[in-house]
Amino acid sequence: MKSRLLASLALVATFAAAHAGAQTPVEYTLEWSDATGSTTASGFIVLDRDLVATPGDFVWNLPDPAVLDFEITVSGSTSGDGTFTIADYGTIIFDTNGGALDLDAELVGQPTDGDPWGTPSAGAGGDFNIFTGGGGGGGEASDDRYANPPAPQGFGGLPPEGTFFFEISANGGAGEAMLLTSFRPAGAPQATTVPTLSAAGLAVLLLTMAVVGTLVMRQRASA
Repeated sequence: MKSRLLASLALVATFAAAHAGAQTPVEYTLEWSDATGSTTASGFIVLDRDLVATPGDFVWNLPDPAVLDFEITVSGSTSGDGTFTIADYGTIIFDTNGGALDLDAELVGQPTDGDPWGTPSAGAGGDFNIFTGGGGGGGEASDDRYANPPAPQGFGGLPPEGTFFFEISANGGAGEAMLLTSFRPAGAPQATTVPTLSAAGLAVLLLTMAVVGTLVMRQRASA
């Protein structure tokens, strides 16, 4: 009996040791674009979901156990194209501005305590950004995070750098600016904007509804 008990305890201890350092990695697809769509960036970030909770304001000074991997590829820029990895970066910022974001869906556009997440509005919509240096580009506080923009570089091919909330710029921050357009679990659909009607389109829709309503009323009256 005693030997069985000791064997059971040993099995439990082995199981606990095997799972003590277990991670819950989740890969997220990332996309950025400039205003014209000619300069874009795409990539991914792998997060340990056990270490990421929302609401939250994280400054991950790499290496950090919450960030398991990262990669970004810039295309269409004047002098900053290329693929860059987690080894090229020192800090990644993830801020929900008080919003309890659903990490299993597209994050861009989800509500926060201010603007929708992904809005480049000086922190009112949160933030997600990448910096080659430490400390979040000169400061961990949102007020001074972008106070010292990168100096123009005399050569190209540098990793893109965070230059404003949800905005990165190619070639070390001196090139084309790109806004984050998608942050979603790998395989999840990108959020789409619901189309809005113009004044003329709305008038046509209302007129059509009125005509259909009139026909329906006449049919009922003659029945």
